[in-house]
Amino acid sequence: LEIPAIVSTDGGLPELVRDEKNGLLRDPYDVPGWIAATRHILDRPDFAAKLAAAARATVADLTPERHAARVAAV
Repeated sequence: LEIPAIVSTDGGLPELVRDEKNGLLRDPYDVPGWIAATRHILDRPDFAAKLAAAARATVADLTPERHAARVAAV
């Protein structure tokens, strides 16, 4: 599925999600912002596909082996 993430700016997800690069970040209390973000995704399938592809590329790099190599390099 080509469904990009819309995530809260609270918690750990902003460490992975970059607003309008590989998903959308919204304040957890900004209900109109969440509605607008959802409409933006639904109204622009090309933009949604771009975000979804970038998100897949982001998580493809998150393997245990690559994480261990980064930790070992420190």
